Amino acid sequence: SYSPQIGLPAGAYYVCIEDFYAPDDVMMMTYTFKIEFQGATTWEKEFNDGWLSSTSIAANTTIYGSLMQSYDDDFYIFYNNAPKCINISFSHPKFESSTTGWEIALYNSNHEIIQWFEASDGYTVSKTGATVFLPAGTYYILVDLYLSNNYHRDSTYSLRVNTQPDIGTVVSYDGLNYKIVKNGTQCYMQCIGPINKKIK
Repeated sequence: SYSPQIGLPAGAYYVCIEDFYAPDDVMMMTYTFKIEFQGATTWEKEFNDGWLSSTSIAANTTIYGSLMQSYDDDFYIFYNNAPKCINISFSHPKFESSTTGWEIALYNSNHEIIQWFEASDGYTVSKTGATVFLPAGTYYILVDLYLSNNYHRDSTYSLRVNTQPDIGTVVSYDGLNYKIVKNGTQCYMQCIGPINKKIK
C-alpha cells in the first residue's frame, strides 16, 4: 500500500501507525514502512484548503498536487503583473473510465468565479480551459473533486497557468498571420492574411 504524494513545507513531521477496525488481527505482526521524499519547489504545500492558505504559484510553471481526502480542496494563488491573456492546463494519469474526477475554477481577488471546467475524462489525460483576458491583479485557482467524493483522490495531477502573447501581437502559423485580440473577457486569434502577400 502506498500513500499519495504530498507537497509539504520544510519542517518536522510525525508518522502514526495504528490498528484499523480489527486490532486483534494485527497484534504481534511485523510491518515495515519507508518514507521517500525529494526536495521540490513545484508541489502544492499542504494544507492549502482555503483562500488564506493558498499555495503561491508562478505563471508558465508546472505545479503538482493531489487531493488526499474527500473533503480536500487545493487552492492556488498567482499574481498577474500586467494585463494578459491566460489559460489553465490540467493533466492527470490515465484511468479506464469516462468519468471525470476533478474540477478546476479560476477566481478573481474578490473570490468571484471567472471560469470553471471539469478535467478531461479518464481516457484523455489533459484538458485546457478557454483563454481569457485578465487585468493586472491577484487570482486564485481551485482544484476540487468532481462527481464522486473519493474518485481518484490519491492521483497526482499537474496544473499550469499559461500566459499568451500580449493583445495586438501578430504571430504566424501555417502560412497565415494572426493577431491576438480580445472581445470582453475572451481572447482569440484573428486571421489577418497570408504571410506571402502574393497568396490569395
